[in-house]
Amino acid sequence: MKTFNMEKQSKELFYECLKGINFVKSVDDVTGLYNSNVDTVFRIVFQKAKKPKYFLVETKINGQPRFTRQAVNQIMINLREMKEDSYGIFIAPFISPESADICKNNNIGYADFAGNCYISFSNVFIQKEGNPNPYKKEQDLKSLFSPKSERLLRVLLNSGSKEWKVADLSKAADISYGLVSKVKRNLMDREWVESETIGFQLVKPFELLNAWVENYTYRRNNVREYYSLLGISEIEAAIIASAQQTNIRVGLTGF
Repeated sequence: MKTFNMEKQSKELFYECLKGINFVKSVDDVTGLYNSNVDTVFRIVFQKAKKPKYFLVETKINGQPRFTRQAVNQIMINLREMKEDSYGIFIAPFISPESADICKNNNIGYADFAGNCYISFSNVFIQKEGNPNPYKKEQDLKSLFSPKSERLLRVLLNSGSKEWKVADLSKAADISYGLVSKVKRNLMDREWVESETIGFQLVKPFELLNAWVENYTYRRNNVREYYSLLGISEIEAAIIASAQQTNIRVGLTGF
């Protein structure tokens, strides 16, 4: 659901993007004149142009890849139905590099409230990128990379392209159905997993791993400090031997 304030911000952002085009003669909101399924339709007249160009703008409160693809598909359907010369633009609070690629690959422009934008048609090219996400949902990331959620992520990463049902993954990761569904939805929004015939599977393991690295902190673990007069290789061998005797899985890193 979009709020009135967000639609207003979206229009203001669109006008701001147009400031990069110095031969715009006039801009009119003509949404009411068209039976369109996008949020806003603008008619723009350029200096020395024989005909105006129409901009179809779709706004969403979430710029994750799944929502971006939905918006792009919606825009493209309406572009095909438009008889006039037209161009589509997707607007969201923040558009990630992955979402930006979805737009570019479909010849759709985009803009976000962080200041990133891309408009490319005819002899017009505007691109601003690299601004970080000021609307980052920390809670989403915390839930995605929480200790319990990480059990699920490890199972997915270790199982390759295996298709999972919620119940089976819940059992394998030893977490609740509800948490599996929540993490699955979060991963689907980023298009890191896809729904299949009998379940869902991980399709972008490297993207998941990179995000995990960015959000990992060892400080969440219980840290204890020890010292030894043994060399590194001897310490490693002693730790491994002890782990094998006590049937504990270990990983050595940070030396």
